[in-house]
Amino acid sequence: MVALLAGVGCGGQAAHSDPLAASVSDGEDSATSNVTGGAWGELPIPETCVTESGTTYFSDGCELQVNCGGNELVADCGPLGDDYSCSCGAFEYLLSGVTQLSDACPYAIAACLHALPFETGPASCTSFYEEDTPDFCSAESRCTSDGTLGQVTFTESHHRWADCSPNASGWSCLCLSPLVNFRRFEGPTGDFMSVCPDARDWCAGDGLEFGGHPECARDGRSTVTPYGCYARVECKQAVQASGLDATMYDSVPVECGPGSDGRYECACPLHRFSVTAPDSASACDSASDICAGRLMTQ
Repeated sequence: MVALLAGVGCGGQAAHSDPLAASVSDGEDSATSNVTGGAWGELPIPETCVTESGTTYFSDGCELQVNCGGNELVADCGPLGDDYSCSCGAFEYLLSGVTQLSDACPYAIAACLHALPFETGPASCTSFYEEDTPDFCSAESRCTSDGTLGQVTFTESHHRWADCSPNASGWSCLCLSPLVNFRRFEGPTGDFMSVCPDARDWCAGDGLEFGGHPECARDGRSTVTPYGCYARVECKQAVQASGLDATMYDSVPVECGPGSDGRYECACPLHRFSVTAPDSASACDSASDICAGRLMTQ
């Protein structure tokens, strides 16, 4: 999902910047703009996101569906007192300062994409589920943070989850947050049960210190869709995860859609740029190589 492309990490800050959350440009910079063909004013929604039907209104709210590089993103909003309660992907928002229903769903899309001028403070997380067995452990928490999107203020809520188990060389953890889709960590020291509560925050960038640069490469061939193409870049990097030596593994999505003048608008996490290519598959191949190369030199 493009919500995942919008960034890596939310809430608190990692000890060092996540290399997957740096900006990339190649030729034209396509940072943010209005929805193509939309009537949303100056909302900062990326050009790669298009909609054909606009906002759908119901008696108690609205729904807006956009397509970003072949991936669909849907926002639903309804009034809650003077505010609007919205959901978008794995995020929930309480929007304040939106004056009319017609703006609520577009603002929710922009917030869900974490598109500039999106700003948010540290997340406050509460654990509500933990399970330990001899073979695995699982932990989940609910996190909230306050932020702004231009003149609109909001409270963002999301869940973080981790599942850890022993392996031949130590332990392995899989974590998930709305902005990182199944990041894996492996470490040689420490007990897998003891790292489980910390691991649920690693996908959000909390508790991580990064050593050196990641090693990244395109993973297989690009897949063509009716809206463009998608591919993946595989990265691994040495990290300190809550003080433990570990290796972090990421499978990074790459997406491209047709732009203008024979160029394709492409994105991988917090990287938006354009490439020239003869067809969609070639565009994603080139974009994957660009993302892999830039990620390794951050």
